[in-house]
Amino acid sequence: MNEQAWMTDNEAAAARVLLAGTGLSLTDAARLTLELKEAAGRGRTINALRKIIKLGEESLARSRLSVSVDKLYRIFLEKKEGWRSRTERDYKQVMRRIGEQCPEFLRCRARAVTHEQVQALLDSVFPTAQQRRKGRAILHSIFSYAEKRRWVNFNPVTATTTPRVREKEIVPLTLEEVRRLLAAARRCEAGLCLIPFALMLFGGIRPREMARLRWGDIDLEENVVRISPYNSKTGGARHVTIHEPLRELLLERKDRIEAPGSGRELIAPRNFDKRWLRVRRNAGWNTGENPWQQDVLRHTFASYHAKFFKNFHLLQQEMGHASANLLRTRYLSMSGITAESASRFWNAAIVIRDN
Repeated sequence: MNEQAWMTDNEAAAARVLLAGTGLSLTDAARLTLELKEAAGRGRTINALRKIIKLGEESLARSRLSVSVDKLYRIFLEKKEGWRSRTERDYKQVMRRIGEQCPEFLRCRARAVTHEQVQALLDSVFPTAQQRRKGRAILHSIFSYAEKRRWVNFNPVTATTTPRVREKEIVPLTLEEVRRLLAAARRCEAGLCLIPFALMLFGGIRPREMARLRWGDIDLEENVVRISPYNSKTGGARHVTIHEPLRELLLERKDRIEAPGSGRELIAPRNFDKRWLRVRRNAGWNTGENPWQQDVLRHTFASYHAKFFKNFHLLQQEMGHASANLLRTRYLSMSGITAESASRFWNAAIVIRDN
């Protein structure tokens, strides 16, 4: 008998004692040892084999900590606080769409999801680049949460490609169109939409930000509109300069701004979206031949501001952009804007009733 190839009787007996109750035979133990030695490669010492076993134990423990993608999403949603209703709605819409078109993805263990799976999901579920971009951002946020909880080893969304969205140029309003809207806002709904409209057009304030503004946020002495972190889309506070046309209109409501107790009252009237739609229709928009361009007021503000003041840094601050790149690539369009028209846009005369 070859002593190097076979155990002694004493070694075999000791091995059987160690394996008692494990359900493994001597042959099974020998096979596992050979597999470990193959995995260790050159490091075939007992310490190398122990390290492999330790790593395997840690990997197994982590895998047991993982959850399904669906459960991960539900826990993530429960833990998030202070979300605005629109943000929560976006998450629910994206995940509902994934659940309807690719339910097997939600059943996957989060730790087992690969970036190839995520890429295939984005390409199949979301037909446009804009939708894929939003879907990717939402999934990335959810898996980042899982990474912090150690439910995944890495975020599989990070390695997917970010869809390039070609921004459609939004042509700013002409001076005549501005006057038509001003006139319609004065006449319609007893002028309730005039100040909200002016804040968006002459202040570049986002519609959702404007909807949260209160009369107390307007400071005529400091000549600014205060956008608090709660009201801001990006979560940062900023001051928006009250330029001449906006100031002219705000002075018409000075009694409301300075009235005791009115500081907490919202500037936008109830059912503003419906009222504002009626104003636009009265001014000739939202028809088959003249559809309203989303965010056109903010784009108009940016374009006339850049043409007249020629200060991109100031404009970036006024609009609440973290990067000037977004401002340059998306919001500025000088189509039809001249130095003269820009000067007239920022003149208080544009808001006079009969002009």
